[in-house]
Amino acid sequence: MRIWDTFKYMWRTKRWLKWCIYALPILAVLVLLGPALGVVNQILKLVVGFLVPLMKSPGGRFLLINLVLLIVIVLLYWKGRARLKSVFAYVAMRHFLHGMQFLSGGFVHRAVRSFRKVVRINRFVSLETSLPAYPEIAADARVRLAMCYIRLGEADRALRWLELAKKDKPPGHVMKMLRELRALSYYYHPTLARETGEKELAEAHRRDPDNIRLNRALVEKAEAEGDDDVALDLLRRIHAMAEGRDREREARRLLESYHARAEAFVKSGELSRARSLLREGRKVARRSEPIQLLLGDIELKRKSENAAITAWSRVPGPGARSRVSTLLTSTEDPREILKQYPQPDLLLDLAMRLIEQGAHEQATRTLEKALEMGADEVEVKKVLGDLAVATEDSSRARMYYLQAITRMFGGKMLAAGEE
Repeated sequence: MRIWDTFKYMWRTKRWLKWCIYALPILAVLVLLGPALGVVNQILKLVVGFLVPLMKSPGGRFLLINLVLLIVIVLLYWKGRARLKSVFAYVAMRHFLHGMQFLSGGFVHRAVRSFRKVVRINRFVSLETSLPAYPEIAADARVRLAMCYIRLGEADRALRWLELAKKDKPPGHVMKMLRELRALSYYYHPTLARETGEKELAEAHRRDPDNIRLNRALVEKAEAEGDDDVALDLLRRIHAMAEGRDREREARRLLESYHARAEAFVKSGELSRARSLLREGRKVARRSEPIQLLLGDIELKRKSENAAITAWSRVPGPGARSRVSTLLTSTEDPREILKQYPQPDLLLDLAMRLIEQGAHEQATRTLEKALEMGADEVEVKKVLGDLAVATEDSSRARMYYLQAITRMFGGKMLAAGEE
């Protein structure tokens, strides 16, 4: 069965086997016909009579050797040119993939060298016919070269490579990227009129409104013109289309825009618009500290302390703690605040407030509660030292401060007589 499978494979791929099979009945007929064999005999005698005199003379031998070499070269070229073109085509594909890898990693100069090698190979080997898996590789390499030069700030060279790529009549997806890069090249060109670049950019955005690179350029344009609403809308669209790490980066940028825009509304006294904008920003990231802190500040300005504390409690940290501690100094009963902001660090601030008021026993119970809730032991020891100073117990104060310093550096206190 293996021999039969091999024969079927050779029948599909080897043309000479078919000719041999077809010639067998013809040769059988010729063998049965005597005159036909006589004709073959005469042909062989003619060939031998022609070759023997040539072999006897030096000039003839030289002619025969060169003729054989020429035939061998022609056969090698005829049989090997397709494989040689395939080798060069796959080398070009390897350089193209390396260029894409360098471009995505930010190594623009190395990407330029890789894409140039693809274009150089295309001068000697037609990659459109040699690489049927991706016939538009040469045009795509020229477009990627234009993208590299845009990143390097060389708009002239980018436009030149785009014109060369356009001559290859690339397919739709490459042509789409070509139009996009052409608009960006016009927009970032240092000598062309600004109106021309903006017109090209607007036209490209009209054709492809979901293109991230075009939207980023329009964000820069809107920010330069001070049109914050348009910039924010474009950032929302970019964040919705981005994926992977780009989505995380665009989320941070969108949150920064939300925060800056809300701060501007707060300064102008438009608290409602700032509040709605920050709540919209919370949909992008539920635990964004700048958003939550500013939202709490706005709620506090609207005389809603409970809502402010709720907003700050979602991002417990130094910023939120300082704000809630400020509220502790302005209220007589801090228990409601502690229920809404159940963080042990806040108990330390309450203990400091009680020490200042002279309520030393309450301060001690508050510190014990902070330890139970898992407060930082170093901070607790510091406040206990302050409490000992307030009660004029210098030895206990020295002990607590020494314990705090020791625990801060990862050591432990030694008992009396230990070394």
